[in-house]
Amino acid sequence: MCEMAENTRIHILVVDDDRGILELVRRSLEHEGYQVDTIENSKAVLEQNLEWYQMIILDVMMPGMDGFSLCRELRDRVDCPILFLTAKSEERDLMKGLGAGGDDYITKPFSLMVLRARVSVQLRNKDAVVKNSMEFDGFEFYFDKMEFFKNGELIELSKTE
Repeated sequence: MCEMAENTRIHILVVDDDRGILELVRRSLEHEGYQVDTIENSKAVLEQNLEWYQMIILDVMMPGMDGFSLCRELRDRVDCPILFLTAKSEERDLMKGLGAGGDDYITKPFSLMVLRARVSVQLRNKDAVVKNSMEFDGFEFYFDKMEFFKNGELIELSKTE
């Protein structure tokens, strides 16, 4: 649990049409100190501001848009790790997921310990804590350094701001 303080700044999005899986994954990752959002509808993901997330976890078999198609769409918008968590366990599915832009592939049923370990490895490999920032309309937020810029100029804020 020594990583918990660092993990609280890491935001993870989990997308699955099964509420039970969403709740299980959310609780497990929050126990490790991550901040977790969940979405049940794959198409709703495309309407989100995805810059907040350092990792996205996707199911494959979802109504509307499957996880492979969603991953391809997301790759144009994010560079964070995308991990598949799915019941599709054939080798060709794994290859399809990685080919669609996924960084890792875990099959259901799954171990929560393995999921947490793989999340940790992917975040470490992508150095997500260092990239903990957001840019929007001339504003830049660097959460790890607690700095705020407007049009490239540092704005001094108090600790509470």
